[in-house]
This record gives sequence, C-alpha cells and structure tokens, in this order.
Amino acid sequence: MKRLLLTTITVTALGTKLVMSNDPVPLSAPASTAPPIVFSIPAPTLVMIRDFPPSPPPTKAAPPAPPPPAARSPFLDAACLVGGSEMPSCSWDIGFPAISADGSTMAVGVHPGDSARGYPAYEIMFVDVANPRKRTTHPILIADEYTGYDEPLAAEHRTKVVARVAMVQRELDRGGYRSTVPLGSKDDPMPGVTTFRTDHDGEYARLIDNTTNTVVWERRFDVTKEFTPRPLRDDEEGSCTPTETVGISLAFDPATRTLLAQVSYMGGPCWCDSVMLPYTYRLP
Repeated sequence: MKRLLLTTITVTALGTKLVMSNDPVPLSAPASTAPPIVFSIPAPTLVMIRDFPPSPPPTKAAPPAPPPPAARSPFLDAACLVGGSEMPSCSWDIGFPAISADGSTMAVGVHPGDSARGYPAYEIMFVDVANPRKRTTHPILIADEYTGYDEPLAAEHRTKVVARVAMVQRELDRGGYRSTVPLGSKDDPMPGVTTFRTDHDGEYARLIDNTTNTVVWERRFDVTKEFTPRPLRDDEEGSCTPTETVGISLAFDPATRTLLAQVSYMGGPCWCDSVMLPYTYRLP
C-alpha cells in the first residue's frame, strides 16, 4: 500500500477542523466514525382560513333637515323684544319682508348697527314699491334708550316698546300684508326654495329660474353710485361713508312678481355701522 503525505481534514459533529500534518495517511483509511449530523425540521403550522361575512354596505348620508316653517304673514311679538328671547317661539319666522295686499308697499325688518356700544336696535321700514327711495321707518328698539347691554328693561322702556310693536302690527294688519318668499343671500342661502336660485359675487347678484335655467334678473350694486366720500374735517379720525358692498339679500312675491333686494354697504373705521338700502323690481 502506498503512503502519501496529505493534509488531513477532520469532520466532527461540531464542525470542520483543518489539521496540517506530515504524518502519512493511508489512502484506504476507513470513513470517519463521527455520528451523523441530524437537522431538526419543525412541524408545519396549521393556518385556519375562515370565510368572513361580507362588509356591510356603506351608510347612506342622512337627508338634510327641512327648512324651518315659513310664516304666511308678518307678526311682531313684543315679549320677544323686551327680554323673552329664550322662549322657543322667539326663534320662529316672523314673516319679513312682507308686501301689502295691493302690492304697493313692502315692509322690511332692519337691524341698525350700533358698533360703538353694541346695544340692540330694530325697526320696520315701509318701502314704496314704485319708488323705493320713498320709505318710512318705525323704530321699535332704539340703541340710545339702553343703559347696559344685558340689563333688564325698565318698566317705562318696556311700555314704549310694547306700544311701538302694537302700532306697527296694526299697520301691517290694516294693509293686509303677506310674507314674501326669502331667496337668501351669499352667507345665508335658502335651500328650501326650488323655483329660483341665486348667484352672488361681491356687488353682483342674479336670479335664475330653475324651470328654464335662465337668468330673469341681475344687477350690480355699485357703492359709488349711492355714496360719495366727503373730505374729512381736521378733528375727524375717519369717515363712515360706505366704500364697499358687503351683502345682498333677496326676497320675492310670486303674486305680483315683485323682487326686493336688501343691500348692505359699509366702510370707514371699526366703529362705523353698515347702511342697508332697499331696491324693488317688477319681474316680467
């Protein structure tokens, strides 16, 4: 048997060992007697696949709430104006703007501003439909009569307010006034109105007939056509002359095809109040 000088590689259960040796190794050396290496294979994991029920259908959005009931005729409640505003009925529609039975006059509820103090003010304005610059105003709440914002009205003050309400209500009843259909404004749209819709863009407004999808009325209310700034006196810090159209609210009387536009103008320092002017139109 031939003998060779070889490098011996010894395989054990702990790994492979490289041994450099000059000892002769017989070519016919028996196989290693080290125990075999056994790898443990884990048992497969059983995965349960369940048949889940289908997802429920998406929830439908709740329909929008209907608009509040509209009044058929104007009604002023003195109790709501002298301190009873917490009563639920004080949030009901009071029927303004309104138009007389003969269609000649419109009655508009106006809240004159009192920016300097914030006292309440309310008045009813009667507007000649043929010439809206002819108008008569009946004050009901007057800011100058208040001595404090949340103070209860004195007995004498309450008596004045009740008498004013009664006088205006008699005028409304005598003229057979009926409520118009409010068409809303840019900031207070009326979703319940389906015959017409309105578009607003700053000093522009238009009325669209939904049945024909045509514009039946449109106007631009240019503040410079109504108000001319005047030079300031030396003792004035600023002028309250309106310089901007800040709001347009529309109302319509179907019987006479009369459209009312209440336009608010504003300008000047922070203590200045807005000015509301009425405009009337007979639609074809």
